[in-house]
Amino acid sequence: MSSSSAFGGTAKAPNTRFPPSGINVAEGSIYSFQNMQTLLIISKDVQKGIDRAMEICKKEEIDVLDIDINSFEKTLGIDDVRALRKRLYLKPFKSKTKAMVIAILDRATIEAQNSLLKVLEEPPNNTIIVLVSANKELFLPTVLSRCVLIELKDEDLKLSEEELKRFVDILSNLPKYEAGDKLKIAETYGKTREEANSFLEKITFVARQVLLKQINLQNENNKDLDTAWLLNVLKTSQKTYTTVKNTNVSQRFSLETLLLSS
Repeated sequence: MSSSSAFGGTAKAPNTRFPPSGINVAEGSIYSFQNMQTLLIISKDVQKGIDRAMEICKKEEIDVLDIDINSFEKTLGIDDVRALRKRLYLKPFKSKTKAMVIAILDRATIEAQNSLLKVLEEPPNNTIIVLVSANKELFLPTVLSRCVLIELKDEDLKLSEEELKRFVDILSNLPKYEAGDKLKIAETYGKTREEANSFLEKITFVARQVLLKQINLQNENNKDLDTAWLLNVLKTSQKTYTTVKNTNVSQRFSLETLLLSS
């Protein structure tokens, strides 16, 4: 017997309709929901993650009136979780099952995650919870263990030789630039949100490549940039990209903050 699920793909049906929690499910998994199942969708573009959650709900035949979408641009706190928990126990309006989508754009406090964990351990009937975030490292191991993880793939970034040289030069000279130089870069690449996102993608890509190259170097004297500094730039640029991509913050101000702190 074969089955096809909300995630797409076809394979021999398992004994249950969904996998045990705490595992990674690739795009194209056969698994679906039964009673309560928690998903964690990881996507650099959080809106893309929310769209995937909606696709899953549609294939599970959950009416839009029974899908509760919540997006938190700032830190998810315990009061937010308490409010969500109250709505989780409401009955569906039109469908047999209801869904709550929780998009976390920044982070969630430990107290909030522990409160959420209680729901994941003793879930309400006929309820699906879908967490969406850009980074699975934001979550406690105990929360991750209760979720089925879906990581959406991003398109591979390709830079021309000219672009690669330009961004390597920018990265290499960041420690030497004066504040005015850094503000000029932010002005140049921060005119539109699309330009800012493109800059952040490319500087993150180059920082990762340079970091990997330097990690492989045995002789510290041959390293052009401080490894700890590079790692900080990589983490900060990734976080800035997520913020600019998924919120309404000023892209130019975000670039200025990133560059001035580098």
